[in-house]
Amino acid sequence: MSVKSVVKLLGPYFLFSSWPFISFWDHNKLEIAKFDDLFVTAFAVISVGLLLIGGMRLLFPGLGIQRIGLVVGIGIATLFSYQVVVAMVQFSGGWWGIYYLVGWVLSFLIAVAIGLYVGKDHRKTQIAVIVGATLVTIPVLSLAWNATKTQEIFRTTTVNTLGTESAPDNQQANLPNIYYFILDAYARADVLKKYFTYDNKEFLGALESEGFRIVTQSHSNYAGTLYSVSTTLNNAYYLPSGPGSLGRVDPQSPIFDSIKGRPSVVFNRLRELGYTIYYANHKGSTETNCKPYCLTGKAFLSPLQFELLRMTPVYGVLNEWHNDVMRNWGLFNQKSLDPVIERLPSLKPDPVFLFAHILSPHSPLIYKQDCTERQKVELQLEIKDNKLPAATTKQHYVEEIMCLNSRVRDAIRRIVKMKPNAIIIVQSDHGTVIPGQDTKGDAQLIKLRFANLNALRLPNRCKSYVYPTMSLVNTFRIVLGCIERNKPNLLPDRIFHIENDSFVELP
Repeated sequence: MSVKSVVKLLGPYFLFSSWPFISFWDHNKLEIAKFDDLFVTAFAVISVGLLLIGGMRLLFPGLGIQRIGLVVGIGIATLFSYQVVVAMVQFSGGWWGIYYLVGWVLSFLIAVAIGLYVGKDHRKTQIAVIVGATLVTIPVLSLAWNATKTQEIFRTTTVNTLGTESAPDNQQANLPNIYYFILDAYARADVLKKYFTYDNKEFLGALESEGFRIVTQSHSNYAGTLYSVSTTLNNAYYLPSGPGSLGRVDPQSPIFDSIKGRPSVVFNRLRELGYTIYYANHKGSTETNCKPYCLTGKAFLSPLQFELLRMTPVYGVLNEWHNDVMRNWGLFNQKSLDPVIERLPSLKPDPVFLFAHILSPHSPLIYKQDCTERQKVELQLEIKDNKLPAATTKQHYVEEIMCLNSRVRDAIRRIVKMKPNAIIIVQSDHGTVIPGQDTKGDAQLIKLRFANLNALRLPNRCKSYVYPTMSLVNTFRIVLGCIERNKPNLLPDRIFHIENDSFVELP
């Protein structure tokens, strides 16, 4: 059989079976650090599909390879369309997971029936090929467009944003270790008290007793991890803003390198100063070969593969009935601070910079107050999608914070005992959505999403740099200014909200 014949017979299969992975690549192009996991998963799924075609050909010789290939290709496309079905079920008023699964099964059966019906007629098959080619072409063109365009990324791009002087050689030998903890979606104290009826003063008081300054009115500059962390580690805002600006995001922008585990303005400067950089549990360290500097716990699936799993009904089954599988696969490892605490004494040589992005108290909410794991966990990645009543979700969020507080205090005590002069930053990359609150059109509720935890332990001579309304973009302008003995050149504190495909600056 010639190559041309194979393409003709299996073309529909390859179009529909490859579409989920090309579309996933397009939608996640900003956050994919390495493509190995995506390509390996796509190759495995498409190969299994080819084996299935061969098996079905033996069982049903009268169907024809092209028809079988079309059916299997459409089946794979539907397999990875589970979240689309979830959205449709939610829109129609259904909520519980069993409805999602029933909805997906019905969608799958309808898709297979359509494939069988279309595949028996040559002209209808040609229409299916056009549909498949269109599905693939749209994300391919999007990827190509983003790969070729250029745009302004930084309002300020210079590495040395703090002054003209560098630290003298004799000072570099005495640079303090820096420990940077990002606690994902940890709300500010006033938000916790008003909307979650939880007073966090004991934890904040403990931080103050260890020499921290609490930023009482802190806010993130963006309400999502990608833009927030990248902004913090580059000492600059992601720009431009205005109508259609979200559609002009460039995945190759240097500002996104930090979230992919690659150098940023801050990382580059710290390396110039002689720092050894360690990574823990952030999106890049699980996908980037940074041994021996990775502290991330091992998992059966990478974060990218977990996102692919969420696109399938397998995720729905595990969410409803088999939480233990998720635990055994190590998918909750990124929510624990314990592996980082255990490795603290081994972080050498000095000076050390630890970048620890802990995915707690971000949903899924798995920890009780005493840090034991819940028997049944809602595996929603957004707290607003949790199926439990709002009051129960709030209580689970508070209990996870109480667990996390105890772990953070333990880490700080150990660090201060080992390195009394250490600089320690305890921040969240953004605040949280308030369960049960509809933020649409309410500017004040929208701004709560930016209200984050922010506490810094600095040398006494630098504590005055911390001010009550400080935002995250100025974090390392202050820290680097402090260790290099330069007065920080601070940026205005701004908030950018994503609305209607645009970055909109909030007052």
